[in-house]
Amino acid sequence: MILDAENLLSDDQGMNGWDEAAADISTNVIDLAGAAEDMGPGQVLKLLVLITTALTGDVTACTVTVQTDTESTFSSPTTVIPATSIGITAGSALHLNLPGKGLQRYLRISYQADDAVTAGAVTAGIVRDFQQGFGA
Repeated sequence: MILDAENLLSDDQGMNGWDEAAADISTNVIDLAGAAEDMGPGQVLKLLVLITTALTGDVTACTVTVQTDTESTFSSPTTVIPATSIGITAGSALHLNLPGKGLQRYLRISYQADDAVTAGAVTAGIVRDFQQGFGA
């Protein structure tokens, strides 16, 4: 499994200060350009979300929602993968398949903690394949 800087949505993104009051957004947005309209047959785009540093504080759960939009400002985001739970311990991972259709030009992740986070970090990005025996 290779993580490419151009395809990272979160690169060891700090989660300090996150809480249940509002969703937190990936620090990066991926521009799919013309590829978003129809990926066509072939490889499925895969998304890895990895907790790189355990979440601490009052938090007991976290969810990940994948969103797309025609504008990089995400003025009207569309959810393409609904809220999916991820563990809060270091090494917890989600392996998600992105839909082949329905993606718009830009892609991001919305993270939602159930309570206050005092520390923690996440890495997320598009990968070709998931490493066997790595994460969930």
